[in-house]
Amino acid sequence: SLEAEIAAHEQRLAEVQAALDAATAASETAQAEQSRLETARNAAAERVEDVRRRQAVLAERADVLEDLLRRHEGVHTGVKEVLGLRESEPTGVMRHVVGLPADLIRAPLEIAAAVDAALAERAQYVVVDEQIDLAAIVEFAESRLGGRAAFLSLTAVPTAEPNVDGSPAGRPGIVGRLDLLVDFDEPHRPLVRRLLGTTWLVDTIDTAVALRREFPALAFVTRRGECLTTDGALVAGRSRDTGHARCAA
Repeated sequence: SLEAEIAAHEQRLAEVQAALDAATAASETAQAEQSRLETARNAAAERVEDVRRRQAVLAERADVLEDLLRRHEGVHTGVKEVLGLRESEPTGVMRHVVGLPADLIRAPLEIAAAVDAALAERAQYVVVDEQIDLAAIVEFAESRLGGRAAFLSLTAVPTAEPNVDGSPAGRPGIVGRLDLLVDFDEPHRPLVRRLLGTTWLVDTIDTAVALRREFPALAFVTRRGECLTTDGALVAGRSRDTGHARCAA
């Protein structure tokens, strides 16, 4: 009969609807699982990237430590003693030691020889913070050090620009003022300016000779470490400890 046929169709419709509901639920479950897996994949990728970043930091730190060891080769006996006492007696007078200029100035590899040459003996200055008592340094050095060491207090460093007549900036062969070509922590800017602010990096020593006639108060250095100092001395060749020339402005 017609009623039986309608009932049969309604039953089939209900079965189809139930199947559709089940498929929809399965689809939603699959989408939820896909979303969970995507979240897990992203989290795993982030962990991998974090591990890579940590490895990079550790590798960089290892490079820094190796560089510090290299830089401290050839350091004077008294300076080595100061650095050793800073580590072995962290509450002693040497706790105020900030480091050596070579530790505080980060130079690109291509001008590292020029920076080291420009620092010359000043690379062995022991930089101390503003809290240290200079009289205490004298007493300490006389009683504890087997060698001599030069101490430079951050408070003794002027904050003004170097007082020189004129600037060779823009001249042919000029690369730049050395203190502006290196990196350092901002509190050490006056120190770096004091040590390197009157030294200019040039392409060749011939350029240095030509410029010095006009700028006698400045020092000039090449990437190879050849220097023309403010007193007119030309410094070239290799030093025993660094492998290249050492000069002072």
